[in-house]
Amino acid sequence: MDLTLAERTFLVDDIESAVTNECLGDDEGIYKKFEDIAYKMIDRRPALDADERKLMANWLTGLCDCPEFFDVETTEMRRKLAAKLWPEKEVG
Repeated sequence: MDLTLAERTFLVDDIESAVTNECLGDDEGIYKKFEDIAYKMIDRRPALDADERKLMANWLTGLCDCPEFFDVETTEMRRKLAAKLWPEKEVG
């Protein structure tokens, strides 16, 4: 999975916003997972494993299902990233 610097930055910013605003639900463990993924994205190592890529793709896709809260460019970037993170998932 090759993400550009701009894509990695977008994803890290999205993750940090969700963690800071406590938008990930009630499971405290999910916040640690997202923080770990953000650190991996920043450091570019170790690479995200399949479960992490799938988690991110599903999260991004879920955010795309709420277009009333996000602008078109943000939604399109999330779709693009979800497709790159988990190509097996059809993102529409």
